[in-house]
Amino acid sequence: MCPNFCLNDEQAIRMLQSMVGGTPNLVQVLNLCHQTKKAAGQSIKISLNEHVALLAQQAQVHDNVKTHICCDCRRSAAAHDLTTDRKTRM
Repeated sequence: MCPNFCLNDEQAIRMLQSMVGGTPNLVQVLNLCHQTKKAAGQSIKISLNEHVALLAQQAQVHDNVKTHICCDCRRSAAAHDLTTDRKTRM
């Protein structure tokens, strides 16, 4: 609706947090990052790129666990796909 509208990092992070709110293993990523930085005496400010990288790491961990638990299907939080055919699984 507004082609020249840009979000700053803080707004984009809040929007992204709202989107991952229903995913238990992703919702705590930002809180853990803030707690770790605060405990180390650093600023809790985080860029959008850092936040996306942390979410991608956690999604990969989640995907690896699901792949080993469920042998008939592969669920992927990072790629948002669902494959139930053993022939297409790698």
